[in-house]
Amino acid sequence: MLFLNNLLNTVVLAVGLLTAELALDSRTVSFESISIPASLASQGYTAEVAQQRITAAALSVVRDARTLAETHHVQSSNSDDPVELIARYLGVQPLLQVAQQAAGGLEYRIAADIVVERSALVLRMRASRYDGRVTSARVSRPPEEIEQLLADGGFMLMRLIDPHVACSAILRRSARAGTPDWDRTSRCVEASLPAAGPEDRTWLYNLLGVTRVLRHDRAGALTAFRSALEIEANFSPSLLNIGILLAGANRHEDAIRAYRTVFRHRTYGDSLQTYAATHTMMAVSLERLGRPQEALEQLRQAIRAVPDYLPPYLMLLERLPEGSREALAVRRAMAQIQTRTAQEGQADIFTENLLGMMPLSALLN
Repeated sequence: MLFLNNLLNTVVLAVGLLTAELALDSRTVSFESISIPASLASQGYTAEVAQQRITAAALSVVRDARTLAETHHVQSSNSDDPVELIARYLGVQPLLQVAQQAAGGLEYRIAADIVVERSALVLRMRASRYDGRVTSARVSRPPEEIEQLLADGGFMLMRLIDPHVACSAILRRSARAGTPDWDRTSRCVEASLPAAGPEDRTWLYNLLGVTRVLRHDRAGALTAFRSALEIEANFSPSLLNIGILLAGANRHEDAIRAYRTVFRHRTYGDSLQTYAATHTMMAVSLERLGRPQEALEQLRQAIRAVPDYLPPYLMLLERLPEGSREALAVRRAMAQIQTRTAQEGQADIFTENLLGMMPLSALLN
């Protein structure tokens, strides 16, 4: 898929959120207990080591997903110091609803144990949410695959506390390997939806819509995006993606109306990244309608929203007079972004607004 390869090679993200209030993501995860068989402990796999391995694997999942914008912590019940699971995630994350903010955020307490069942090692995990809801999961491996079992535990932990992150990681890992696994990502979303809280369901439905577009199922995608909007009518990533579907059907006036809705109401899911992608896609529709000057202004607004967001620079450079002062400034900015990104290893794809990164030709094929 050429468009995706180009996407992976060129897209750079740097996220800013609208306000300090919206930027709050306080999902706190505390390990209450981990029970380990004596046979494993004698091999050095103590409860502390198991927790470290699971935490490291969860960190890897989050790094691959690149979907959260703030910090999660994993804290042991016998430790006063939290272990930072991730310092800063690039991308957009499911921000807390007002009631959840008032309740002090999302808190999860984890109890896990490893047992031997029918000559296999089984890792069982139980997550108790702040609201009293309990979810659980289990995974098994042969005894010689203890390291892989603990790695599976990291993914399982993220499925329990933030399923959108886990499912996004599947898509991003497979995309970076050159074979985007839309089907497995969809199965992850569909399996997660029944137990997910409302703060996750909007993001899960949006991700499901993304996978359906990438499989050229526009009707299914529209249903998924509308399902997100039934939960939160102003959920901006799905509004953006619906606009892109309309633009892909050559309904550019309708697409622009959808894009403008993104800016009309502030709600969780909003971010400057979403705004930048919306301005960029609005520029495409305005240009298709023969309004090139308005399109240029939308590209400039995208750059003002997120100065490290590369696509509007690329589009703007193609439309400016060669050698003009603005064109030279755009070239300098692009060079700085590409150099800085290479040094910092920033994320090159994000799954919430993935459609916002695609050329319309990719959506029309």
